[in-house]
Amino acid sequence: MSLQIGDKTAVSITTDSASEINSLAPYESHPKGDGTVALKYIETGSNDTHEIVLSLDQVQLIQMGYPISLSTDQITANVREVDDEGNFTTEGKWHIYESAIDAVTASITYVHPTKGERKFNVFANNPDLGNSRYDPKTTLGDALELVLNAKIKNKKLIIDGEEVNDSWRIFLSSDDDEGYEIFQKTDDLSEIELRPGMDIVFEKTDPNGSPAVQYVFYGEDNKQVIAQVEENGAEIESVTATVQTASGEPIELPLVDVDKKGNYDGVYKSEIQSNQLNISYKDAIITATDINGSETVTYILAPYALSKQGLGYVPLTRTRKVTDITSLPEDYPNAEAFVLEVKNTKTTTNMRRVDIGKQKVYLGVNNYPIEFRGAGTTYSLHTHGDYNQKTKYDTATFTLTSSMSDLRSGAFGYNSPMNNEASSVKFHYGANGDGIVLYNMFNYKGQDDVLALTGSDRNLSDNSINFNNKTSSVRIIGQSGKPYVRLYENNKNNINTNSYGTDYVDVYGDKNISGFFNDDAESFRVFGGEDMNYYIDPTFRQYEDGTGLRQHWTKNGYIGLNNLDSSVNNLANKVSYVKIGCEHCPSFTIYKDKNYGGGSAFTNVVTPEIDSQSSGLHWEDISIASSIKVENNRDNLAKLIIYKENGDYAVIDRSVRDLSSFYDVIDRGRSSTRTQNFDNKIRDVKLHYGTVYRFYEHKDFRGRYVDYIIGEDNIGSDWNNKFSSVKVLNPLPEIGLIAFDNTNYDYSEDYIPITGDIADLSTVSFDNKISSLKLITRIPEKLPTHNTTVVVSSKDLSFEAKNKYFGKGTSVHLVGYFDRTGASSKFTPHVYNQNYTAQGSYTLRTGINDAKGYLVQVDAQRVSSDKVQVKLNGSSYSELGTSPTHALGLEPGAIYDPLHSNVVFVPANRNRPSEISVDISLGGWKATGDGGPETYRIKVLGYFADDSVSGNDLFYEQFDTPVDVSSPLTSDERTSEGILQRRDFKETPKAFLVNVTSKNIGAAYFKFTINDNYLWLGTAASEYAKGDVARSVHHSGLMYVQANTEDAYLFQMTPNYGIWNAIDNDAAIDVEIVGYFY
Repeated sequence: MSLQIGDKTAVSITTDSASEINSLAPYESHPKGDGTVALKYIETGSNDTHEIVLSLDQVQLIQMGYPISLSTDQITANVREVDDEGNFTTEGKWHIYESAIDAVTASITYVHPTKGERKFNVFANNPDLGNSRYDPKTTLGDALELVLNAKIKNKKLIIDGEEVNDSWRIFLSSDDDEGYEIFQKTDDLSEIELRPGMDIVFEKTDPNGSPAVQYVFYGEDNKQVIAQVEENGAEIESVTATVQTASGEPIELPLVDVDKKGNYDGVYKSEIQSNQLNISYKDAIITATDINGSETVTYILAPYALSKQGLGYVPLTRTRKVTDITSLPEDYPNAEAFVLEVKNTKTTTNMRRVDIGKQKVYLGVNNYPIEFRGAGTTYSLHTHGDYNQKTKYDTATFTLTSSMSDLRSGAFGYNSPMNNEASSVKFHYGANGDGIVLYNMFNYKGQDDVLALTGSDRNLSDNSINFNNKTSSVRIIGQSGKPYVRLYENNKNNINTNSYGTDYVDVYGDKNISGFFNDDAESFRVFGGEDMNYYIDPTFRQYEDGTGLRQHWTKNGYIGLNNLDSSVNNLANKVSYVKIGCEHCPSFTIYKDKNYGGGSAFTNVVTPEIDSQSSGLHWEDISIASSIKVENNRDNLAKLIIYKENGDYAVIDRSVRDLSSFYDVIDRGRSSTRTQNFDNKIRDVKLHYGTVYRFYEHKDFRGRYVDYIIGEDNIGSDWNNKFSSVKVLNPLPEIGLIAFDNTNYDYSEDYIPITGDIADLSTVSFDNKISSLKLITRIPEKLPTHNTTVVVSSKDLSFEAKNKYFGKGTSVHLVGYFDRTGASSKFTPHVYNQNYTAQGSYTLRTGINDAKGYLVQVDAQRVSSDKVQVKLNGSSYSELGTSPTHALGLEPGAIYDPLHSNVVFVPANRNRPSEISVDISLGGWKATGDGGPETYRIKVLGYFADDSVSGNDLFYEQFDTPVDVSSPLTSDERTSEGILQRRDFKETPKAFLVNVTSKNIGAAYFKFTINDNYLWLGTAASEYAKGDVARSVHHSGLMYVQANTEDAYLFQMTPNYGIWNAIDNDAAIDVEIVGYFY
């Protein structure tokens, strides 16, 4: 819908349920009976209500009596011509016919207080055309007779049966000066010869109305007020202007209707003042009063050169954090548009949405995390290329129940040969979200040379990276916490941990370390277990067979960094054997009979020291178990997973007298009546070393609680809507939980992500509200920082962040603003490119010595990191972190690194305006998986300066409501055309600022082009992201678009995808014009 004031469009809005337009049959018209040709349409949806926001100038025009109209917008249409026999002859675009009609017609509008408004286009002769002598010369009288059945009687004009007299108002306007000359030279209105572009309005005034103020402005070098005031049913008694002097003093000036010859013509003027008036005074008004006491009050317009001057830009020297966006007009009263930086700091999401006014900005950078049920998965490393081979199976297999930072260490009674020996990996009891990452260095080092797996792999050499016999450490999704001892080569006051393998080593279980760290240790520390209250007791021995001098550390708590030079048996630089005891660890003792009968043996007591069959448990013992006695830690955190032959499992954390009928952790506390039966059916066991989510019935972690460690759950009536606090125990960066207000994990309703303790769920509006839960994984450990630029009208200031996320969240900073004052700078297009290939500090020289600011596009190509920061002039930041952390959520690893852009407003350096300082920095890691060089392109698009600096300077105009452009194709790389409506633009645009959003598109290389101007919107790092295709990503970016040189109102839009793309069925590219330069 569009609202027109006079012949100009004031505002266009798109309703939530816009009409769908169907075709019109030949010879059919709509509306019926008017003889007009319009489109038949079908309305869809319901009535919509939208606020219409007008500028002060537009309101003033309405008060001055300009006619207003509301019309539906036709975006595009096809037109077919029909010959006399009813055959279609040609077909063309409606906008071409519309332009052709406008080029040969004049507009006549008839406004009546009781009969409404009617508007007509009438043919008008153009004498500049060669064939004009053959065309009719239509006069205004001819046109009125044709469209309104008007007549001339006794030299009086009669329209619709009423005489047009002095109480009527007639508006005459033209697109060119020739039309105005015709108006001025003609004494008889009916004899005016129409020209294309003329706009004539006949309005019958209301006899009971107040005086009609036709116009009012400042004259005589801004020392006088001039107004045209017409009677509207009664004689004018007085006209008074309330204005302000240049010094700020309010005064009232009477206006009189007497020209130099003593004639009364309706033009009222004040006395010429000795000093100038304050023409920027916003409350300046004129009051016209008739003899009946009716008043009309109208604001006084500033002179055209001031009131119609376009916007210029005012940069801030430093960005300012915005806490209340609605308060900005109070601090910057002249601003009509604000330039904002919207930033997600260390945040990951697939579609983080920020609504700033009517603009929707998306900052999604990662695929949405998937459900995690992998807590029950176990893994085994094999020295053979196929893990199903039976040769030396027992001695060539190492079972993993937790991440291991050092494969030189083994478990109980087992000296692992697996360091640089693994040739295949097998997943056991696999489930959603499980995964494993292999590293070719100890302690999970070597970011580029890693292999991430989400399923069994029979041949580690057959991958994008040959990983056969290269694995030295392993990380498992959601399984980190098994305690171990780290031995340091130096004492605790002189530890250097930068070169792992020479300075320290990690030991799991009983281990002879003489082969790789013999007599090298001076200090030690216990890692892991403290979050789960697993307190291990390390013992150090002098000789490789476990004999000789002995140091034993026992403590009912976490053992920090200690030196080995104890007063009791100094073992500094003498340790050859380490034994891990577990005196204070939880234990799960497996019994043959129910009620803990039938005896037990050392080989069937599960502790963090002995936690799998490969570390000392015997299958023949546990397979006949009928009860399990549990000695847990004080927080009841230890969980044992028991498995059947078919892969079914149950989780227990307290004693079970009868394994034939019991509730496990997953079901306990719910309304389910299902019980588990594992009597004589246990095939395998595993101690859980992952995250535990503990929900309490009261705030501050008080009252009854229930634990969650696996998968998803619809909460039964026992706990539905009863949680008031939650504690996250043994938190892991790649694991999270989503709590839903509705059952069945309904993302369309309210939900919150949980990655840390919440002592009071009411603080996040979720107290007694949780009805279902879903554990998720693949949350990157290195959360990305990413930003974009938003330009928004001062009349459209609001802020709301939507869609859930993991991380710190979203912030807004003010970069600068646009206003119409003389202090603001105009824009001059000026393209200059400079490429950089590494991090560092540089100086870019533009050659522009008078710049107040710059518009710059920053491209990051072939670089992946959580933080890709390009800082310009120490103030303007491009945060292009896309976090290409592979789907397992632990380490970076990219096959195809993303290309991404940001358009920023940069303040010029006051002392050196022709120079832009460039500082490029990355986060804690980077990856360039495709092998190409990393590139940072700084593309200067133009600069802002005073009017006198450049003859090519452009004003800016901001839309209060962004103008939608028809969506381009997403299914392929064909070019789509978007036709802009001329009435939306007050002047012919030279360039545009456009907000582009790609929805449900995943790609590393996504180049979107409009009129040969491009923007990179790649957000995902590789086709498979080392485990999952990145889909459902929503991302927005500000784009600078130069107008088409042949047609300024045409957008030619082309998407280009790289080697891979993931385009969902509901993928779309939204294009919105937020403003334009002219």
